[in-house]
Amino acid sequence: MHARRPARSVPGFTLLELMIVIVIIGVLGAIVGLNFIGAADRAKRAATDAAMKNIQAGLKMYRAQYNIYPPGEIGLQGLVDLRIIEGFNDSWGRPMDYYSPTQTAAYELISYGEDGMYGTPDDIRKTPEIE
Repeated sequence: MHARRPARSVPGFTLLELMIVIVIIGVLGAIVGLNFIGAADRAKRAATDAAMKNIQAGLKMYRAQYNIYPPGEIGLQGLVDLRIIEGFNDSWGRPMDYYSPTQTAAYELISYGEDGMYGTPDDIRKTPEIE
């Protein structure tokens, strides 16, 4: 009697193994894709927030020198003219608004966010309390 020889296995992947790999790659791709959705907007918001903090530091410098925050008529352009700040555009390329004084705050610094419209949820505001 002849001993049975095992069948030769052909190197490669089965269809099931390939499908499992494709599913795993798809799931990982979806996770990565979901993390990147909105990342550019979050980065612009963070950059605008940092720019606003720099402007706030300039406003504090102005107040230390003149004992008041700049009036609204002088505005942020006055800080640029005095070389206290370099500019006041947000990350979307639009100038920020500055109001001083206000009824509830020493000043209000506003970026209208991505849509550029007043009073929408993407507005970024800085309003320190009156001291």
